[in-house]
Amino acid sequence: MLQDYDTYDATGLALLVESGDASPEEIVEAAIAKIEEVNPVVNAVIIEAFDRGRATAKEGPARGPFRGVPFLLKDIHAQWAGVEYTQACRFLKGFVPQEDSPLTSRYKAAGLVLLGRTNCSEMGLLSTEPLLYGPTRNPWDLTRVVGGSSGGSAAAVAARMVPAAHANDGFGSIRIPAACCGVFGLKPTRARVPESTDFGGLGVDHVVSRSVRDSAALLDAVRGSPAESPYYATDPVRPFVQEVGEDPGRLHIAFSTKDPMGREYSAAVSEAVISTAKLLEEAGHHVEESDIPFGSTILEQGQKLMIAGAPAIRRQIDEWAARLGKTPTAEDFEPYTWFLYSAGDSVKAVDLLIAQQALRALAETAISFFHQYDVFLNAVLAETPPAISEISFSPESPTGGWERINEWARPFNASLANMTGQPAMSVPLAWSDDNLPIGIQFTGRYGDEATLLRLGSQLEEARPWADRMAPLR
Repeated sequence: MLQDYDTYDATGLALLVESGDASPEEIVEAAIAKIEEVNPVVNAVIIEAFDRGRATAKEGPARGPFRGVPFLLKDIHAQWAGVEYTQACRFLKGFVPQEDSPLTSRYKAAGLVLLGRTNCSEMGLLSTEPLLYGPTRNPWDLTRVVGGSSGGSAAAVAARMVPAAHANDGFGSIRIPAACCGVFGLKPTRARVPESTDFGGLGVDHVVSRSVRDSAALLDAVRGSPAESPYYATDPVRPFVQEVGEDPGRLHIAFSTKDPMGREYSAAVSEAVISTAKLLEEAGHHVEESDIPFGSTILEQGQKLMIAGAPAIRRQIDEWAARLGKTPTAEDFEPYTWFLYSAGDSVKAVDLLIAQQALRALAETAISFFHQYDVFLNAVLAETPPAISEISFSPESPTGGWERINEWARPFNASLANMTGQPAMSVPLAWSDDNLPIGIQFTGRYGDEATLLRLGSQLEEARPWADRMAPLR
């Protein structure tokens, strides 16, 4: 067994295999031991497939760039033949797909060794506290949330179970958990990875990781092509991993300590944003304060886009019902999910058209703003992670938790990049006085992950985070 397993990122582990300094079997056994050690406390891995992983390591993983590296799949998308898939939903409990999804096949072709599935919020909604599996606990403070919906993956990486794990992002579900757990999370440009089409194309799959280079190389391993989606941006001029360590040049960066609605962040988060702006200025970038100019009117229209969530959930559940031959009932779902399902039939076509128009208006404003700036800097979340159950929804008030979520997550902070399709990343550059991570968000131009990765690796070198160990207490 590899004794210092948890000090390596995925690229480092792959280099050990390539050099012959460690075998896939040694690395996989070390990962399983780490999961068995810390998962009972964190509850990040909810479906184990250790025997499958051991068999893959013994038989020989594919000779891809991550040959022999342990990996976990989120329990949303990336279906895995022969392994239960539930979306943390009681309605799907017991469902076992018979074939891999395309994304799972790409992960396997990259040489990754799959060991299980990670916890998430039910059907990707809200925080990672599903009734089916229970809450995932934050490795930095076990009483705190990990965000959603890729909370299990982010917690698994923060707790050093695996160096990177699958995630997806429809309204911030890569960046919010990354911010909560102190790991790196890049949401690629719309349709860059050919898997998710959630909420009318707002969603995209990728990973959370310990290092920028892992995120870049994994994006290279699974990214699609223009032939796979009409939304696909142009291909990068070179592999994304080659951007890591390259000089980003002198970027024109705007920053703000306010959310898109003009509300201030908490003192700790504002201080972290300002500190990052100073760090960037010291690195030679042109940095200036500028609130993102979407304004309350457009954002109020943008809220209508959330209307699309109800029919989207209705469609998903009805499709699963037909596939499984089951009739959905309120007892099969959590209160908020059932609320959306029930509301799905009442949304008028004209309301969806209005939402789509608001989406286009947001995108056009973003295009204008990013003609002036290369990157926009703000925070992923307005506060550090709240306590578990603080943002949950009760049967008596299935939408009552929104007030607290709006206060903490400021949904447009993260979801704005989903609406416009732009790439955005959460970088773990700050911790609060009580040792909780603060994720700093950078949003780039449409199709320009390269600039974000160059900037991310520059910040990783200037203010390293990989050696910070979560206390698990």
